[in-house]
Amino acid sequence: MRTREQNGKQPIYARITVNKTRSELSLKHSLPKKDWNEIKGIARPKNEELKQLNSYLEEVRGKLVRHYRELLMQGKEVTAEAVKDAYAGKAKEEKTYSLLWLVAHHNNMMKAVLKKGSMKNYHTTEKYLKQFLKKNYHKGDVLLKNLTYEFITAFEFFIRSYPVKKNDPCTNNGTMKILSV
Repeated sequence: MRTREQNGKQPIYARITVNKTRSELSLKHSLPKKDWNEIKGIARPKNEELKQLNSYLEEVRGKLVRHYRELLMQGKEVTAEAVKDAYAGKAKEEKTYSLLWLVAHHNNMMKAVLKKGSMKNYHTTEKYLKQFLKKNYHKGDVLLKNLTYEFITAFEFFIRSYPVKKNDPCTNNGTMKILSV
């Protein structure tokens, strides 16, 4: 915690430093310079008001540490600004994309570039994915961040076991083509 001179009183700021990034957060409190212990980063506890201020500062420290740990545990990028935003309730919204969104986005972009034969392969992959998700996950879609090796191997098994066209199972080459698309 630190202060800056302003009208005889110094506003108190929390300086957040994480992985060589720095951010400051105004704590909306100020006090005379003589009441601030520069070395300890707290108010000199001369009276009840200053003791309460120190309690508040300790609470802020604790919350900042908690937000730092939460960001780490969530696997998010941890910067001083991210900790400050989390403390202020302005956590960045992560864009979440799904597998079928990606497939549709790709197909929409590539339809102007690729020939019908190539697009047919992409549409076949999309059909297999939709059937696989419905049969194995009882869902219409899955988030990209939830894709795992187990998902891919189960999808490969599904392609080999459940043909899109009746009585026309995928060969090994066909399965690999669908997986590579």
